[in-house]
Amino acid sequence: MREQRPRYHRIADDLRGQIERGELEAGEQLPTEFELVERYDASRNTVRLALRRLTEEGLIIAGQGRGSFVRRSLTPAVWDWSVLESRTRHKSDDNGDQWASIVVEVRIPTILPG
Repeated sequence: MREQRPRYHRIADDLRGQIERGELEAGEQLPTEFELVERYDASRNTVRLALRRLTEEGLIIAGQGRGSFVRRSLTPAVWDWSVLESRTRHKSDDNGDQWASIVVEVRIPTILPG
C-alpha cells in the first residue's frame, strides 16, 4: 500500500506549481489563509503548514497581518574560490592569518553567470 503525502504537502505543491507556471507572479499576494482554507477544504493549521513550507523554500514571504507574497527570484551570489585560493598561496599577513587578509582585499564576491 502506497503512503499518502500529508495534505499540507499537496497544498504546498499546488501553490508551488502555480508560482512555477506564472499563475502567481513575483510580488503578487497569495489568497488569504481564510480563502485557502475554503479553496482546499482544509484546516487553518494545515494551510499554515503549507505556507510555512513555501516560506522555508524561499518561494514566498509571509508577514503577520500583511499576508503572503510570491518572492521575487534572486540571483545567488557565488564566490569564485579560485581567486581566493590563488591569493592564499602568495599572501599572508604578519600573524599568518591568510583568510583575514584576503577577505579585506576581496570585499565583493565575483558573481558567476547562472
